[in-house]
This record gives sequence, structure tokens and C-alpha cells, in this order.
Amino acid sequence: MSAQPLHEEPDPQDPAVILRTLPARERVAFQAEYRERAQAAADDIARFPDLRAFLQRWALRASLMSRDPDRRPGLYEEIDALAEEVRAGTAETFPIQDVIAERFGLTPDEAEAFWQERLTAAQGARDNRM
Repeated sequence: MSAQPLHEEPDPQDPAVILRTLPARERVAFQAEYRERAQAAADDIARFPDLRAFLQRWALRASLMSRDPDRRPGLYEEIDALAEEVRAGTAETFPIQDVIAERFGLTPDEAEAFWQERLTAAQGARDNRM
């Protein structure tokens, strides 16, 4: 005879669990993207790993937010302000090549080549999915 748990923990990657765990402000975005990815997986089974990865990311996000929702007071307001700066064209930006060069210790030319290689690979992957 084996011992069975009295209470089974809910699967944190279950969309219903994620939805219940997320703050109200995050739920609409989760639902919209979930519907899109679930439909894509239903239409093409090869897209199922994308759906699983999506659920893993959102489960982690929901878990982190549920543990301490007040750890960054003003976070949403900060995000809204930054989004407005981006829309207005006043946000501080940096060329991606400069960030890559600094992060990986590359010359500007090496960083440009690195970025172009990644960009081409991503565009090819996107084109293959469509």
C-alpha cells in the first residue's frame, strides 16, 4: 500500500492557475496571448512547444508577483511613464550594437556583425513558422 497525498497541489502551469494568481492588471494580456498561442498550437502541433514555453514564463511571472506584489511600489506607473516616453520619442535609447559591444567586449564592427547574424537567424525562423 502506498501513501497518497491528501491534497494535490495545482499545476502552476495550468492556465486557470496562472490567471487566478496574476494581478488583475496582468490578466487581460495573459488571456489574449494565451488564446493566440493555444489556437496556433491547435492549428499546428509543431507550435505546442511554444505554448508550453509561454505557460512556463507566465507561471514564473505569476509566482513571483504573488509572493510579494508590493516589492516594487509604483512599478506599473514607472512602466506607463516609460511607455509614454517611447511613444513620444523622448525615451533614452542606445543602439543595440553599442550594448552588445559593451556586454561582450566586442569592437563596434564585431558587434554589428553579431547583431546582423542574430537578426537574420530570427527572421529566418519567423519566416519558417509562417
